[in-house]
Amino acid sequence: MFYGLINKQQIYDAVDKVVECLGGGDAAKKLLLETAAAETGMGEAIDKSWFVGIGLMQFDEIGFKDVQQRTSRAKKDLVLNCFGIDIDRVVHTDLRWSPLLSVIFARLKYQLVPSAIPDEQYARAAYWKKWYNSSLGKGTPEHYMRSAAKYGLA
Repeated sequence: MFYGLINKQQIYDAVDKVVECLGGGDAAKKLLLETAAAETGMGEAIDKSWFVGIGLMQFDEIGFKDVQQRTSRAKKDLVLNCFGIDIDRVVHTDLRWSPLLSVIFARLKYQLVPSAIPDEQYARAAYWKKWYNSSLGKGTPEHYMRSAAKYGLA
């Protein structure tokens, strides 16, 4: 295991706690778990890039700063109340070894999306590509779906 993980259960626990705090229900849980599968193979992939996407959810610094700038005070206060974490005091490299921080930032990033999380996995794959991986990312919806299936998330 990499990215500060001791076991895969930590990912499920972090996702449950983050969704309990920030909302989104089952669709958000599925999206976050599938994102972890697509981005780092649920923490099994060796991180070969030191300065680009970091942590369990492979967060780039541009996306990290965007989350800090555009997340509402109300959402930041929720994170502070639930986890004792001040989003504005986190630095990008903190995500490298903290699965919880990585999941929090991924959930906050997805909350900035103007459309709801789809219920169907194939639609979540397209949603991930458009809003998380972006047109610049190497990932594909097909990769997302294969990763989800590989880790029993399909």
